Amino acid sequence: MIDIIMIMVCCTLFNQMGLCEAIEHFIRHKIPIINCAKCFTFWTSFTYLIFIKNDILLSLFYSFIMSYISIWLELFLGYMTIIYNKLCNEIHTSEKNQGDRDECDPENKLP
Repeated sequence: MIDIIMIMVCCTLFNQMGLCEAIEHFIRHKIPIINCAKCFTFWTSFTYLIFIKNDILLSLFYSFIMSYISIWLELFLGYMTIIYNKLCNEIHTSEKNQGDRDECDPENKLP
């Protein structure tokens, strides 16, 4: 059980950190399965569970549960990213650090 939890966290972080976009940019081809943390978690955990010779129905059950949890983890991580960007923007837009805004928000999307 710990293995598939670690797989779920790794797949979600892989997607959240933009590593799947970097891979797609490098190979110049879209891979729809890795663009979605839910899909990537499901197929990775399902493949792992089948590989270690678990029952197919039990593997499906655990994979669906982990993919559902990955949605909530991705939502939490996205919210934490928004909070981080706002805090970083406030720190770097003070009068003392007016020119350092690009460190937190290189695309200047934050208000």
